[in-house]
Amino acid sequence: MRYAVLILICTLLSCHNSNAQKTNAQKSTTEKKTVKAQNLSNKTITYLSGENDSASIKLTIIPDGSFSFVMNILGENDTINSIGNWKENANTITLIFDDDENLNLSALFNSKNDECKVTGKHTIEFEQNLYKLSIWGVSCFRID
Repeated sequence: MRYAVLILICTLLSCHNSNAQKTNAQKSTTEKKTVKAQNLSNKTITYLSGENDSASIKLTIIPDGSFSFVMNILGENDTINSIGNWKENANTITLIFDDDENLNLSALFNSKNDECKVTGKHTIEFEQNLYKLSIWGVSCFRID
């Protein structure tokens, strides 16, 4: 009988520790989804695509007020290169793409989670502290 009680107590304690570890893992995952807002005028920020079957994407925001956007469509010999300028608002970054009639920002930045807003024919806006940006349905992660 004592052994049964001892086994029951050990089982309950191990389940509690397992749940605590899962909760801590969930907290650390949540903390990674946003980045502390900073003054962007002195540091380069890059968003790189994660593993996918659609495209290799790189968006680089440069401290001099310019940015570059490169997207290689996988399986095709097609590359989109674009440049432009950016400005920092209170909590957002606005990218102003150079005039390119072939670039459809609404098709590229069609975020279903309101991560990014197309605010004009050549402009998009997103939160400064955004960790993940969806471009052409591909998750792109911030690297500082």
